[in-house]
Amino acid sequence: MQIHTGEVSFICSTCAKSFTTASNLSIHERVVHHTGDRPTPYTCADCGKSFTQHNGLEAHMRIHTGEKPFSCPQCKKAFRQSSHLMTHVQTVHASEKPHMCTKCAKSFYTVSEMNRHEKIAHGGEKHPCLVCTKTFRTLSSLENHARSHTGEKPFHCSKCAKAFSTSRNLKIHDRVRHQGEKLFSCSECMRSFTTRKNLERHMRTHTGEKPYNCSTCPESFSTAGSLNLHQKAHYKMELNGR
Repeated sequence: MQIHTGEVSFICSTCAKSFTTASNLSIHERVVHHTGDRPTPYTCADCGKSFTQHNGLEAHMRIHTGEKPFSCPQCKKAFRQSSHLMTHVQTVHASEKPHMCTKCAKSFYTVSEMNRHEKIAHGGEKHPCLVCTKTFRTLSSLENHARSHTGEKPFHCSKCAKAFSTSRNLKIHDRVRHQGEKLFSCSECMRSFTTRKNLERHMRTHTGEKPYNCSTCPESFSTAGSLNLHQKAHYKMELNGR
């Protein structure tokens, strides 16, 4: 009868706000004053807002950092929360590919394409490696992996004597070595390289990373070649008695 009469019996001890039911008072205390049965141990260092779960704090922190880790697979637009990405795909791209995967927001033209994607990417039978216990979604992936243990290289280049453990590596070799393609591009300056190692070496010019440390002095270098030249200078100084 309190709902109809407007009688107020439940008063918040923190702010004196009144409620008609004990459950409404409990909700108010938990949400506004962070009291009650559910503690809120995760607090934002920037604004002081608290959360009952760590993933709630992580999602909130993106408001301050500007991080947007959820990217649309169709137009590359990024979002702070996965729910925002889902909404974007449903409203913007639904007419293009109406069947959307509920796990990663990737969309497909047909239901069969979506079902095949979900089986391969998000589930299905697992195939374990008997040597290192790694698991794979498809038998072909397991077979490719097994060659890393056996050393088998059944895919031979028709233009040179090199052999590879997978057909993919053979195709990359042909494109890079024999067709001159540069498959690895720098995201900072768009320079391209024939190998991933050359790209990684180049990226250090942007990041300033110097992973090669001199064992004689505190100097460090971005490439092994620069470190070798530096250490030769130390060696010459030792020979000269300095």
